[in-house]
Amino acid sequence: MPSQTDSEKIYNKLIRKIKRIKNIGNAEGLLRWDQQVMMPNAGTPARSQQLSALSSIQHELLTDEKIGKMLDEIDEEEISKERRSAIREIKREFERAKRLPTELIEKISKASSEAFSKWLKSKEENDFSIFAPNLEKLIELKTKYAEYIDPDVAPYQVLFEDYEPYLGLEIASDTLSKLRKELVPFIEKIKESEVKPDRSTFENNFSGEKQREFAQHVLDILGFKWEYGR
Repeated sequence: MPSQTDSEKIYNKLIRKIKRIKNIGNAEGLLRWDQQVMMPNAGTPARSQQLSALSSIQHELLTDEKIGKMLDEIDEEEISKERRSAIREIKREFERAKRLPTELIEKISKASSEAFSKWLKSKEENDFSIFAPNLEKLIELKTKYAEYIDPDVAPYQVLFEDYEPYLGLEIASDTLSKLRKELVPFIEKIKESEVKPDRSTFENNFSGEKQREFAQHVLDILGFKWEYGR
């Protein structure tokens, strides 16, 4: 078995650190899922604090100088193509996170959690004013977030790059504009058409148990391992 290069050893050590960070992120995601699916509304204040704490820990671990040092020490010529891709993504996350104060990350996480319950109530009562203050606060915090990362770029572009770092906002806007140009008149033609398809299939009541069975069947086909999740 060939011996590892220094870069491979550093890479493996780095990945162990990143896995720990991702595990904290996964725990945070599970708490958010529980809030959205199971948790009573009165649990929001405590859950907001929990999520804020986990976000803070995750951010502090990701911005640790040891991670930056390891990224600098890895010679990408000594590692595989797949590992170079992983390094590219870790470096990108590290460099963006380094520009952000932990306090801001905590505030965004807490505000997002608090906003969810207000959004639900606003939707149920059809009253936007319930959610409006939370939305304003989130916009303010996210604008600060974008300014920290790149003050010379429009905030929306910075936020867009969090989810689509290699697509480019201009390409996305152009694609959506082309779709709008074709789809809007197409939809109008459908509305004006005298053809009235049978909609009964889509308007029936469906057993929750049957839906669950179908979802499980699809997941079985996809190879989901039930002993690892639910």
